[in-house]
Amino acid sequence: MKSTQLNLNHCKAAQALLTQSIRERNTDVAIICEPYKPIAGSGWVASKCGKAAIWSLKSPVQEVRAANDGFLRAKINGITVYSCYAPPSRELRQFQTMQEEISEYARDRAPLVIAGDFNAWAVEWGSKETIARGTILLEECAALDLGLANDGQELTYCKAGRGSIIDPTLLSSSLYRLTTWKVSNEFTVHFEMHGRGRRKQQPKTTGRKWEDNNLDEETYTESLRHAQWTWATELANDIARQLMGNISEEEHLATGGMSKSAT
Repeated sequence: MKSTQLNLNHCKAAQALLTQSIRERNTDVAIICEPYKPIAGSGWVASKCGKAAIWSLKSPVQEVRAANDGFLRAKINGITVYSCYAPPSRELRQFQTMQEEISEYARDRAPLVIAGDFNAWAVEWGSKETIARGTILLEECAALDLGLANDGQELTYCKAGRGSIIDPTLLSSSLYRLTTWKVSNEFTVHFEMHGRGRRKQQPKTTGRKWEDNNLDEETYTESLRHAQWTWATELANDIARQLMGNISEEEHLATGGMSKSAT
């Protein structure tokens, strides 16, 4: 399945070029953020806010769920596809709620494609640093067993001479191994999921996994008691790293050196 991923930034000309490009490339599905306007005809679905859309050019769209807060999902050819847009103005708590809602449905529903403009920085997809949004997204990826398709070398968005890499493409492991991914000269992401026989390397590590059924509530509570937060001066991702470190240390002491976490 040939797919295209792009933020149109509400630009009429960009949407016209996209329409031409996907027809020339014989694209099956377009995952779009900030479209100029809906495309007439069948196969176009969008979030209730209209800022995230999926355009299926060849196959019927099934099981559509359009959310108010910037994402929608649809099932196409047996694959659950998410288009997501989280503007920079969205508060961290709202961003986390959005990701939790995505995860709630996506769990145990592989194969998955989760793509869009999250305005999230993480070194895993080429950013200079990992911010709180990036940490939340990476933890979600680990929980859902998703691989990061981005190579971290190419900009996925450029405007007025400035570029960024804030448009990750996340795939279930089964799809990742069968997918090629690249950024075109128009800063449009193209990826294609092939049939059997074509294999890639294992997915990039997208964060640390924790075995929920092994959670020691006493250890977790003790780690929180020892944590000392300086909310005015520490970033949220630094706080998250401190908490994870405390949990690991408490587990290590409680189990005599045998950790309950899985990487």
